[in-house]
Amino acid sequence: MSFERVVKKAYSKINLYLHVTGKDEKGYHLLDSLFVFSDICDEVEIFKTDKDKIEFKVEGEFKQDVPEDDNNLVIKICHAVGVKSNLKIVLHKNLPVSSGIGGGSADAGATLRGLVELFDLKFSNEEIIEIAKSIGADIPACYFSQSSIVNGIGEKITNFPLRKKYKILLINSLIKILTKDIFKIGVKNFSQKANLKGEDLILELKATKNDLLAPALTLVPLLNDILYDLKNIKGCLYSNMSGSGATCFALFENDCDLQKAYDTLKNKYENYWIKSGNIV
Repeated sequence: MSFERVVKKAYSKINLYLHVTGKDEKGYHLLDSLFVFSDICDEVEIFKTDKDKIEFKVEGEFKQDVPEDDNNLVIKICHAVGVKSNLKIVLHKNLPVSSGIGGGSADAGATLRGLVELFDLKFSNEEIIEIAKSIGADIPACYFSQSSIVNGIGEKITNFPLRKKYKILLINSLIKILTKDIFKIGVKNFSQKANLKGEDLILELKATKNDLLAPALTLVPLLNDILYDLKNIKGCLYSNMSGSGATCFALFENDCDLQKAYDTLKNKYENYWIKSGNIV
């Protein structure tokens, strides 16, 4: 089937836990993490055109933070599959950048999904992973956007279906944290893999951690206040920081508790980015 336009959601990526388990021979940190994705998202529109170039435009709340040139992961993923012309892409940037929820990787993953559909590209899952990994470590998981245990530098993806559909609250102070700055501070001790079973996920998650939280706190100490408020708010099942920060999250079981938590935190942190949604 031929398409002239596709629209793909770039779901925010949340690390429910993140253990740094070591380094590989190239010095890259090895991770063990449970990735889930929420419907709090960016959106990518892709159009076929007759122009001998890729037109790229960014719109939305955070458009000023996003380059509209070849340095953007969206353009890089196009080039990686051999598409360099006859295309227009509009990125609706709703997620804050450098925030630990995979915004750029999610955009690239959604773009790759769109290109596969628009041009009827015949890649195996293994080929998709190799293409995505060549641009960014989180992009393979963001392409599939399914709850997964992710290992290695991001290329080892094992589906991990959740038994419940959780509600989620995201909060970010809009202080950017660069991943390279987190690893420059470093992780003092490597962790073991969590080896989740999923039978009582919340209980299992409470025995895990985010190894990047300690260095993030040295850069943004106010994360302590946010995490304290999330942990103690009514209805919160589990809370933590996602990725290298500074977005923090809380899981809820029902819309009522989620809405009350949103209202309470929005009143307290009125200048912060706060969104509520669902795990997809």
